[in-house]
Amino acid sequence: MVRSAFELPDLLGRCPTPQRPTNPNCSYVEKRFDEWLNTCPWMLAKERESIRRCVIPLFAACWYRKESLEVLLQTTFYLFQFAYIDDKGDVDDLESARAHYSLCLDVWNGLEGNSPLEPFSRVISDASTRSLSVIHERYHKGILATNAEFPQAMVKEVALRTAAQPGDVGFRTLAEYFALRRKSVGVRPLLTYLRGLRDLEIPQTVLQRPEMEAAETALIDTVILSNDLYSYKKELISNGAPENILTVMLRDPQLQINDLQTAIDRVAIMFDAALAQLEKSRTEMGSGDPVVTEYFEGMFDFLVGNIEWCLSCPRYASLGGEEEKMPAFVAL
Repeated sequence: MVRSAFELPDLLGRCPTPQRPTNPNCSYVEKRFDEWLNTCPWMLAKERESIRRCVIPLFAACWYRKESLEVLLQTTFYLFQFAYIDDKGDVDDLESARAHYSLCLDVWNGLEGNSPLEPFSRVISDASTRSLSVIHERYHKGILATNAEFPQAMVKEVALRTAAQPGDVGFRTLAEYFALRRKSVGVRPLLTYLRGLRDLEIPQTVLQRPEMEAAETALIDTVILSNDLYSYKKELISNGAPENILTVMLRDPQLQINDLQTAIDRVAIMFDAALAQLEKSRTEMGSGDPVVTEYFEGMFDFLVGNIEWCLSCPRYASLGGEEEKMPAFVAL
């Protein structure tokens, strides 16, 4: 008998209650951002519609909870860059993905010069300029350097996708998946941006402490796990979800997982482990440094905010089973 419904775990209920609510400036920022989106001369109508489904102002409001109205607006443009690049990666062939990566580097490194820019570069340049306008210049170099990790990882994902034969796969094991996904999920640049946004001058010696590196990796893993869990249905309808973690877990011979519900339950266990590591690292880092304390508060905002956004995002639409012959997904 084929199972027709699967139970999704309550990841949000596992998380600590955030110290701050979702940023109250969200609705105004949404209006301002939509005005820009409607008038941006370098984007196609289908690109605008895809970006709208990402509800990026809500994404910003969930992740960056304490920022003022103007700062939240420019933060929205920072997040928009990655959503726009991600959309390109979904449809790019390898040559196009490499070209977009190169164009991103040119814009972020200020190498575009005075030559006419193609529409993609103009969009990234405009968004990047806006997003850096609310951050002290001393942080710009670090932010722009970290940005490059995302499109570089996207090129590798496109290479995997385009190299696969029909019915073939990219990631064959969970280890392969995490090695690349921790970069392509784009969380590390958002953490670098957070430190600049809130003027959190944390020395590299502190950022490189094992406890801090473990905390950042744990946060990244919670985002990966929740994103893939809640986007699985959308991906299944779109292309069979070949690169989703649930599919990879079913494929990995070392895991010996034979059904989707077991894979879903295993994701919940992995999420619990990552959350426990994040909390453990916060305890190990201590509360003596208010800057480090603020950074961990921001990371926990990211943790909760990402799940809130996933559950509200029309792009994912993870619950229900209205599509013909599609399984239902029921939140516990």
